[in-house]
Amino acid sequence: MTNKKLYEKIGQEHNLLQTVIERKLQLFGHICRMSDDRKLKILLFGKMDSKNKRGCPHREWTDDIVEWCREKLQQLSHLALDRSNRQKLVKQASDVNGH
Repeated sequence: MTNKKLYEKIGQEHNLLQTVIERKLQLFGHICRMSDDRKLKILLFGKMDSKNKRGCPHREWTDDIVEWCREKLQQLSHLALDRSNRQKLVKQASDVNGH
């Protein structure tokens, strides 16, 4: 039995991955709407001026958001200010990436 058939059988519309994607994107939108002096926003959008050690690059919290929405981070932060576009983007990203 596939997961899709199982979800239909128990009447569940979203799987766990879709819920995680939606919540993370909603939190990102909430952080984008904060004032610029908030520490959380500074931490999220700030850059460190140093070199990484050898090896693969570190995965950042925003990497998933950029990957799911297929937009640049700056463009996504501007989209987060518009409620109707933000809700459409969250729904689309969770549907496409949550399978």
